[in-house]
Amino acid sequence: MLMEYPGTKAIKDDVLSIPTYIDRALLSAVLLIASMYSTMCDAREWYAKPSASLRGFYDDNLLMRRSEQGKFEVFGGTFSAGSKFGMRSETADVGVTAQAIINRYDAPTNIDNENYHFKLESSFNVTERNQFTLNGRYFSDNNIGTQFEETGLTQFLVERTTWAVQPNWTYRLSETESLILDYSHEEIDYEQNNTNFLQSYNTDSVSLNYTNQWTERLQWFALASYLRFETPRNISATRGEQDPLLFFGIRSGILALGESEFETESLSNMYSIQTGFNYAHSETWTSNFMIGGRWTESESFQSSRFNFDNPGFPSIIFLPPTTQKDSGLGYLISVGTNKQFERSSIGASFFQDVRPTSQGQLMQYTGITLTGDHKITEHLKFSLNASATQQSTAGGDEQNTRFDRDFISVEPKLSWRIDRQMTLAGGYRYRWQEFSRDIQARESNSVYLQLNYNWDPFTTSRY
Repeated sequence: MLMEYPGTKAIKDDVLSIPTYIDRALLSAVLLIASMYSTMCDAREWYAKPSASLRGFYDDNLLMRRSEQGKFEVFGGTFSAGSKFGMRSETADVGVTAQAIINRYDAPTNIDNENYHFKLESSFNVTERNQFTLNGRYFSDNNIGTQFEETGLTQFLVERTTWAVQPNWTYRLSETESLILDYSHEEIDYEQNNTNFLQSYNTDSVSLNYTNQWTERLQWFALASYLRFETPRNISATRGEQDPLLFFGIRSGILALGESEFETESLSNMYSIQTGFNYAHSETWTSNFMIGGRWTESESFQSSRFNFDNPGFPSIIFLPPTTQKDSGLGYLISVGTNKQFERSSIGASFFQDVRPTSQGQLMQYTGITLTGDHKITEHLKFSLNASATQQSTAGGDEQNTRFDRDFISVEPKLSWRIDRQMTLAGGYRYRWQEFSRDIQARESNSVYLQLNYNWDPFTTSRY
């Protein structure tokens, strides 16, 4: 009789529950398509762009664990297949992308998983001066492949679902001036899991952007934005033992079974003003600069207690219900440049920004990135991506938190274009991170080989 490991059952249960979430996403898509029915009937072109990839790799520390956490090496494979379907007319372009990603690992613990991505991208030229876009996405994936850049919390497999909607309106004030209004709503929901610190959260953001093409080479912009970040009230419970007489401040040495509860909730608001420019030094050299200020307000709630199974024992309060408020000023900056050569390109950037995270708080990221590629032959290309980032709390409290960290990523890669549809790529990836309260840094070395195949688009046109 075949045995089913708990991790496999959890993944299976989650996969079986996916149709419930897909139904909601599909219903939204159906309503959108119905509202655009007349536009779609006038479509000049329908198209499909299918693609697939197969990747094999080795990683000596895929989950970025320390030695005492049970660090292990992994051989794995990933198969991905999907397609973009869409239509175009003289005034509209609507595309829907669907992708399935299957990950399998030869590892001491079961971390096999399946990911599903659905994306909607649409744009409508309402009038000569007005353009409206509506984008949306629904993802069912996990933290292993998504959380290194955001939080670094990849030590245990945690399933998550994401859905977002992003409408945008652009109004051309003149041939050189535009006004852009953006709104975004996103909800991220993590599987309840006591082995990590990941928290579900919701965000709402709105921004108003003014751009002016001062000269043929220089574009200036000014931006005002607001972000609301909320983590719903969450209670995490862990089974354990405690001394019942601790309630009276006495240690008797007698232990009784019960459940430890930790309750959290938070709300943050950020207001920012930014200005900057994009400048084209030449046809092959561009630069950009942005600077701004932000004001952040945060409020968090925490409580912790131990409830005994025996109702005769009173609960032990380790942390009474506590609300903390914090606020502070900060700055935002981004500087970058890109240069194209005959067979090569190189780019560099420095940034400091604030992002919502699954740690339940807004975090500030300060870092540099380097990118480059060189076309060795007509079919062979070398590329390099490298970054170094420092992550810290975005509030006014300058004291380090357990989530503050430094992390580095370096990835050189060789790509061989076999023909118009097929590309073979191989590379090496190095990752390093150290949390502020770590006693030991974590690092990972990985090598991989990946085959990509992109079919020629299937199109149907009418005129």
